[in-house]
Formats: sequence, C-alpha cells, structure tokens
Amino acid sequence: MSDFTKNVLVLGGGVAGLSAARALHERGVGVHLAEKRDRLGGKASEWACMATDICQNCGACLSAELADCVPAQDHTEIYTNTELSSLEKKGDGFEAALAGDTSKTVNVDAVLVATGFEAFDPSALKSLRYGHNKKVVTTAELNELMKAGRLQEVLAEGGAPSIAFIQCVGSRNRKLDRNYCSQVCCKISLRHANKLLHLYPEADISVFHMDLQIIGKEFRSLADDLSGRVKLVQGVCAEIVSDREEGKATLFHEDESTGVRTAYHFDLVVLSVGLGASEKAGELAEKLGIAPDSFGFYSQGEDAMPSGVYAAGTARGPMNIVTAMEQGRVAADKIAQDLGLAPAAAKRTATAVIGGGQEALTVVKTLSENGHPAIMIDPGDGVSDSQGGFERIAGAKLASVEGSAGNYTLRVQTGDTIRKIDAGAIVVASGAARVAPDLAGGSEKIVTLQEFQALSESQVPGKVAFRIDHFGHENKENARIVLENALALAQKGSRAYVVMRKMLVDGLSGQERYDAARKAGVKFLRAAGNKVEISAEADGVKLVLQDETLPGMDIAVSADMLVVAEKTAPGEDARQLAEILKQPLDAEGFIQSANSRHRLVGSPRRGIFFAGNCHDECDVTDLANEISAIMAGLDYLAQNGPPAGDPVEIVQDECIKCLTCLRVCPHGAVILQDSAKPKIVNEACFECGICVSNCPAKAIRQEGFSDAKIAGEAAVAETFVFACERSASLAAEEAARLGMTNGDKVHVQKVRCAGRVGLENMFAPLLQGAKRVIVAGCHEGNCRSMDGGTYAKARIEATAKDVGLGPDKLCFHPVAANEPATYRKIVSEDE
Repeated sequence: MSDFTKNVLVLGGGVAGLSAARALHERGVGVHLAEKRDRLGGKASEWACMATDICQNCGACLSAELADCVPAQDHTEIYTNTELSSLEKKGDGFEAALAGDTSKTVNVDAVLVATGFEAFDPSALKSLRYGHNKKVVTTAELNELMKAGRLQEVLAEGGAPSIAFIQCVGSRNRKLDRNYCSQVCCKISLRHANKLLHLYPEADISVFHMDLQIIGKEFRSLADDLSGRVKLVQGVCAEIVSDREEGKATLFHEDESTGVRTAYHFDLVVLSVGLGASEKAGELAEKLGIAPDSFGFYSQGEDAMPSGVYAAGTARGPMNIVTAMEQGRVAADKIAQDLGLAPAAAKRTATAVIGGGQEALTVVKTLSENGHPAIMIDPGDGVSDSQGGFERIAGAKLASVEGSAGNYTLRVQTGDTIRKIDAGAIVVASGAARVAPDLAGGSEKIVTLQEFQALSESQVPGKVAFRIDHFGHENKENARIVLENALALAQKGSRAYVVMRKMLVDGLSGQERYDAARKAGVKFLRAAGNKVEISAEADGVKLVLQDETLPGMDIAVSADMLVVAEKTAPGEDARQLAEILKQPLDAEGFIQSANSRHRLVGSPRRGIFFAGNCHDECDVTDLANEISAIMAGLDYLAQNGPPAGDPVEIVQDECIKCLTCLRVCPHGAVILQDSAKPKIVNEACFECGICVSNCPAKAIRQEGFSDAKIAGEAAVAETFVFACERSASLAAEEAARLGMTNGDKVHVQKVRCAGRVGLENMFAPLLQGAKRVIVAGCHEGNCRSMDGGTYAKARIEATAKDVGLGPDKLCFHPVAANEPATYRKIVSEDE
C-alpha cells in the first residue's frame, strides 16, 4: 500500500469529487480538494429526499455521508471558497495555484476535474414568466423548498393543489445550442410528482413532455404506477400567463381529445431545467489544456485528455448522482494505476464470471487483458478451454457459493461432476432474456430486431417499418439500434417508419441522431394509447394507428417488412442465482437490489459484482463503464483486503444454534462450522450489529459498540434519539447547522445502524428519566445493511403492543441524511 507520497488535486467537492477523494485515500494517495462554494456536497446536497413509504433510490442522501467522512481522512486537505488560479506542468507532475479563502501553491502528481454542472436559467425564456410569477419555480427550487419543509410557501397546506411540470426546459433545444437530453430530468420530475402525491394525496398533477425518458432500474415500475395517478401530456407548453385566474399560473395546450387549444390553471408550475456545463468550464479548460465538446462538457475519452488530467461526474456530461459517484471511484482507480500504485499482480486473485453470452465474454476478456485473472462459468454448450488468457468452463451450472471476499468457494456442476473453484470475487454477467413478439400468425414479413440485424443488405426491402414500445417501455439499446438502422435506410433512399409511443434519446448524441433521422426522411408516428393494429398482407405488413398529434384520425402504413424490438426480461436463471448468492431481486425480477448504497455494480456482500443486462438496462458504453467500476473494486480488495473493524464474535458456549444470525445477516458474514454452530467472518462483516440485537440467546458480542457503551451514553434528556450514523445522525447535524435545534431537551446517540438497537437499548433511556425514545434510521430500501430499519421498526411495534407503550413513548421514524426538516419535526415537542 502507498505511503501517501503521491498527491492529487481534486477540483470540485460534489459527489464525484468526494467519491474520488475517498477512493484515492483508500489507495494511499494524498488529496488536495478545492471547492468553489462554502461547503462540500455539491448540487446533490441541496436536493430533497424523494422517499415516500420506501426509498426511491435517487441517491441524494449519499452526498451528506461523503461530505461528512472525506474531511476526516488523514492526508486530505479541503479548501472551500477556493478555485484553481493556474496550473503549470512541473516534471512529471503539476504546480497548481489556488485562490480564494485559501491562496497557496500545491505540487501534485495528477489533477481530477469534478466541477459538476450548472442548471439552466429559465429567465432566458421570457414566455415562461420565470422570475415574474411566484407560482413558477424550477425543479432545483422545488427541491430546496421540500428539503427545508417550506412547501407551504408555494402550496397551501392540505387540500388538492393543481401542479404542472414542464419538461425539457433548456434541453433538446437547437436554438439555445443545447440540443441534447439532460438524461435525469424525467426521473426528477416523476419522483417529485410521486413525493408530492405522498404529501398531498388529492393533488392534481400534470407532466407536459416531449418524450418521457423512462430508462433504468426500478424507474419503469415507478412510471407505470404514476401513469394512473398523474396526467402525462404529450407536448410542452411554450407560454405561461398569470392574468387569467387570480393566484394561478395558466398554460395553454391543445386538448388531446378535441384538438382545441385550451387554458389550464395551476397552483404551481415547475420548470424541469436541464443540466449544462459548469459556468467556468471554458475558462477552466484553458488552464488545464482540455478541449471541451460542443456543449462545453469534458466528454472526450482518456486519450483526448492531457497527460495527468482526468475528469469525472457531470463535468463530463449529464448523469445521475449514483453514476457520478461511480465515475469518481473509477477515475481514482485509473489515477492510482497511472501513478504506479496498482496492486501487485500476485495480490490479484481469480475472479469468477458467471454467464455465457457476449456480455460475460466481454467482461472476462477485459478483466484478463487488464491483469485480473478470470474464470468464465459458462452454462452454454461447447468445450471447456483456456484460450485468450482465461479459463472457460462450458456446460457449467453454479450449485453453491460459500465464503467471503478474497476467499469464495464455488461449486460448479458440469454433467455429473461437481468441481470446486476458488475465487477472490464473483461477477454476475448472465445477461437477460429476449422475448420475441407473436404477431400476425408468425408472418415471415415480421421479424425481430435481432433477426433484422442479421440480414444481408440484399435481404433488406425498400420499405421498412420499425415498432418500438410494443411491450411497454422500450429498452434504450433497442431504441438506439432502431434509430441508427432507420437513418441508414433513409440515407440510401429507402423508406423507413418508426412507430412508437416515445423516442428515447439517451446520451449526448441521442437527440442529434434523432434529428438527423427526421431530416433524412424517417417518418415517426406516435401511437396514441400505444395501440397499433398489425396485419399480414400478401406483399408485406399493414399497420393502423392513431397518431397522438392527429386525434381521431386513423393512419395506415404499408411496409414490405415490420421489425419489432424484443422485450428484455430477467434471465431464466435470475431467481436461482439470487438464491445461491443470497441477493435480492428488484421489482421487475432482475438480480440486484435497487438500493443506491450498493449500485451501480456492487452488492451487500463484498466481492460480488454485477455487469450487463442481468441487473440493469445496459448498452455497450454502460458495460464498459461497469467493467471499469468492477476493476476498481477488485483493485481495492487486492490492495487493502476486506476492511476489518471492531470484531463481532459469537460466544460459542452460549450459542443455542437457532441460526437467527445466519438468516438475518445480509452480508454473508455468518458461516456454519462443522459443528453446525455459526461463526462470524469479520472480513465480510459490515459491523451493523443486526445479528447482535436479533440473537435470542444474547450470545453475540460487539465490544466496539456494546450494550454497556450505548447505555453508558444514555444522558438524561426529555427526548432520546438513537440515530443511524449514515442517515438520521447527519440530518440532526444539518438541522443544528440550520438552527433547527431543541437545545438540551434532545440527546442524539449515534449508532452504526438502527438495526443494532435492541430492547435493552430502547428501554435504558426511559428508565433513566427520558420522556420518550425515538429510533431514527434509513428509509426502507436505503439501509446499507438492507433491513436494519425494518428490523428496528418491527421490534418497536411488537414491543409497544406487548407492553402498552404508545408512540409518544417509543417510536421509529425513517429520516434520510438530507431531511433536516423531517428530523426537526420528529423531535419537536409538538409531535
């Protein structure tokens, strides 16, 4: 491990910069981090929690945790209100001059740019009345109001407010030189709509959109749920007026059923503003020797960057919070490698890659080419071999997995033989199923997208219709392939139609590709209600539909061939793999939880990773990024080994072999010995303490966080709060910073996980005179140990029922790190 002789300058203290700083520290690299604002966390720190009854996986709360832990690192210097003044190459490194609250020169070996983005200022669009009508706000401002608990400033408490979201404000706009999709705006607005409906169940919400970009894990399920509760209106509004109805903002939009231009009056209009390059991106690029792309982002590949300069997060282009965090970690790993700090080859143990398709092959080849020994466990037919620098075991079925990171044992069945394989890590890349449509009696004129791609040029007829959204929300890779094929046909003079409900324009070039297809003559038809009648004819296929822009009018399209994109569904082995690996499935049945604390590629069990469509919507670019993230994780394990903190131990003489600990541990840290008694593997333990509080025999000890230590800190207070260190504790600190305090009336006891708080802990403050005890943990679906808050809540509810304690004495509340107003509310004397 490095002795911190290498140093890196990180520009930007948002989630990408902080994530990189944390990963660099873990790799033994010193960090100088300069943030232009007065505090860390970036734009994500201003965002509200989107949880309702469960976490919505927006990831905003993770910013607070990073901002809390990074400054505590040794060999890490933080400079707020500070920017880069100049950068000069000095030998193999750089001399960087910083200016602001801290004015100094630092010598570093590399520079990471993580300067984030700027939200579009809608003042440039005068017709939207932003800044002139207090009923018109941006999504960023709505976030601030939600986080601070100040929604009443724009919406009356209770009642049934009417709320409109206008999408693509400052995105997909050629006139503003912003002809790209900002990627995250549709998710943001629908999550906001979901949260507002949670707060105002009778609210009437409309979302005016071009094409809803419904992409990614769990988001399809949210969109489907909201479709019956929110009006999704095709087309965005060009003008807002404020003099049509007092206290309202008025939009004009063409009624879908009548075609008549109609006025709609709203209590609040939310402008979903796009993401752009940071304000000083061009100026900074000159100092760093970077050539930004046409939109001002540093989106070029590594080869286009100056030696020793790297970029991560939204400085490279629009992306969500979790992806930006992952990019920070990947960039840190790349920097460490380039600085000669990669772990020695001898420390890299074999990685077992489960899967037999192209994605698994790409994973195993990339790992091998980058010095990571790999074994491919391929369920497909063929002959086992060791070509290409890796071993491939064909016809292999995973039977069991034991052990922990650095020391997994896999039992693989090939025919009648069981083979044992030792691996330091596991990557699941088993792919997804492709479900073909059954249309028009199986006409040979109707083919799947995969079948169409396999045709030779001479087999492609002159008039082709493509059908997407057939199964519901389309896969972004399917949409891209359809768009590229339709464009190619049009460019060579053939006729191409795309029948759709919406067009996905993923990536910085997606909108330009869509525009190019339209300009080339591709005809796009929006199927109203996603209803299309398809019939085979002697010389082709006929499609009949109503276009959303022409209501009430049937449109018939005749084509020589119809191409229908297949549905991407969970693989047949997804559930079985999940059971063997002790991993949850998501709402759609894909392997890997949607929990943002372990995504994009990780899991609650150290050393188990996911790649490709087996776990999330994934194209070629996504897969390459996921493999980079996995290699960063493998390098960390090889260099540092699994972290081992305060040991958790089972006192064997007191254990009654009930195996409760084995069942409740989400991290695979409990194993069975030959005596059938459980043992805790500390290298796999996350120290959450769930096993401690759930053990009926009280046979598990956690000296670093014992019952005695918790009780010993139970200071007398009117309200005693057990607060998870990753959620409620950080919310309490933020509430104190904002002046939302209760002085000596509230005592906050930080705990590693709400699931650690047992009955003895809960009763101790009450016995010492506290009036009430609150256990405050993560929202369901957000706990790093998966079910910590769920266990705490169930324990409290059962105890309260048994002994007759009301919620005024003992209760559980979920509080995210970015919910200071929620924390203040639950500890208030009025509650």
